Amino acid sequence: ARKSATLVQNSLLLALTMATELDDDASWAGREFDEFNDTSGDDDQSINYTGEQALNRLAFALGGESVVPVIMGKLPGMLQGGSGAATGAGGSWQYRRAAVLALGILAEPCKKQLKG
Repeated sequence: ARKSATLVQNSLLLALTMATELDDDASWAGREFDEFNDTSGDDDQSINYTGEQALNRLAFALGGESVVPVIMGKLPGMLQGGSGAATGAGGSWQYRRAAVLALGILAEPCKKQLKG
C-alpha cells in the first residue's frame, strides 16, 4: 500500500510540475483573448498540456481522497509563484498558472473533497 501511495504522489507531482513548463512568448502581448483559445495549434504536444491532461485523468481515475491532499499541499507555494511542486528555484507566473489550472481541473472529479 505504501508503494502505491508513493507512486500516486509522484505521478501527481510530476503532472503538476509538467503543467508549469510554459515559456514566455513576446508575441502574447498583442494577442486577443480568443487567440489563446485557438485549438488548431500544437498544444496537444506540449509538456504543459500533457501535464494538465495527466492531472485531469489521474483526478478522475483516483478520486479526490487520493488526489486532493497531495495537490492542496503544494498549491499555496505555487500560488505565490514558488516551486511548490518541485525542489529548485521558483518565483514565476508559470507556477501560479499551473496552481489555478489544477484547482479548475480538480473542481469536477474532486468537488466533494474540495468542499470539505
